[in-house]
Amino acid sequence: MAFISKISNFFSSVAITQPTGVWEKIIMAFHNGIPNYAWAIIVFTLVLKIVMLPLDFFNRKISVKNTKVQALVQPEIEKLQKKYGNNKQMLNQKTMELYKKYNYNVTGSCLIMLVYMALTLFIFITLFAGLNTMAAYKVGEQYQAMENKFDSLAYSTNEIETDYEKYFNAYNAKELEIRTSAEEAKKNEIIARHSSDETPYVFDDNASDEERAEVKKAGDDAVSTESAKAEIISHAESAVGGETLEEIMEPINSAVLETYKSVKNSWLWVDNVWKSDVPWKTSSTSFDEYVSLARITYSDSVETETFNNRPSSKRAQDKAKYEQIMSAVESENRVNGYLIIPILAVAVNVLSLLATQGKLKIKRKNQQKEEQKKKPIGSYIMYILIPALMGYITLSYNAVFALYIFTSSLVGLATTPLINFGIKKWDEIAERKKAKKGNDENNLSYKR
Repeated sequence: MAFISKISNFFSSVAITQPTGVWEKIIMAFHNGIPNYAWAIIVFTLVLKIVMLPLDFFNRKISVKNTKVQALVQPEIEKLQKKYGNNKQMLNQKTMELYKKYNYNVTGSCLIMLVYMALTLFIFITLFAGLNTMAAYKVGEQYQAMENKFDSLAYSTNEIETDYEKYFNAYNAKELEIRTSAEEAKKNEIIARHSSDETPYVFDDNASDEERAEVKKAGDDAVSTESAKAEIISHAESAVGGETLEEIMEPINSAVLETYKSVKNSWLWVDNVWKSDVPWKTSSTSFDEYVSLARITYSDSVETETFNNRPSSKRAQDKAKYEQIMSAVESENRVNGYLIIPILAVAVNVLSLLATQGKLKIKRKNQQKEEQKKKPIGSYIMYILIPALMGYITLSYNAVFALYIFTSSLVGLATTPLINFGIKKWDEIAERKKAKKGNDENNLSYKR
């Protein structure tokens, strides 16, 4: 096996930066009171929906009012269209007068609804970005904790070497000895090949690229034979009093595994909430997946090295160490989820849309058929498009954001009857006030 040099600059030696965004700070504040991130995001979503409830109520009230006014004025608008169909200016004027008669402001109502939609979309997009940033931070933080634990046991902080260091130093020294011997033999062979030349052949000055490749291959072949591997391992074991690598790694791996269990964020059936709730992904991550989730970039032109920006020259070393550390948690690796959150999110989203549009009410079959005939096919697109979009997001991104979508839709479904009841009562009170005002005016006229 290949060993990881202690002097290399790995993730554990570079501080990871905590997110500073507004949503990230709010979520971390909830997490301070609720240890589990999944439950924290559920509570956060409940609070957010409660805060947004008055605005939601106001928006739906306007929507109901618009529907009622449109139903009242539609027959009269059709008459106006027949009468002034050829005079657009007059048609617009009469239409505005008609809306004014019913105390309906088209521009104002549309503006309020657009503001509500824009705010909702803004929250969705920014929260989506915030949770992805949180996921990147937590994935990096979790691995860094495991790497720190590994380093604290594998590498010494004083002049006394650990057994791991003794083993890998002896291993690498013997491997280098065998490699160097084979390479020197190949160099001598190449020099002998040119010994008949009048000019003395100096390998370092005269060797071609093909000959240098020959030398390197000779070294690689020499250390890859079974006899060489056995010799290298025997030499390494003798340096630690006969201990095998498995015996040296056992307490280190156990400690790394315990660290993994303590920093891993699970929730019910989901083993890793920073990955999606799907059975085709495992709870632990490959190096390439880790780099993607933690938003790490490797580049040839890194001026200031950070946790997320690293030189390309260190990618191979980073990968080797990552795989060595993650091998300690292989026993805990399993499918990350079972599609439960995505299915629930889509189902609740459909029900929430139906409830918002009043489609969950029981109607007479004939009446329902008549209403369906009147509705254009395009009006049903949102019942497919929005749940499909939510399904895609919950499948593609982390389970934490999927829980936000599910909880948000569930709260929306639960509060719809309450909002509808509130709107109904509001209208009843308004009608009573209007009737009372009319009676007072009639009584005043009678007295006069």
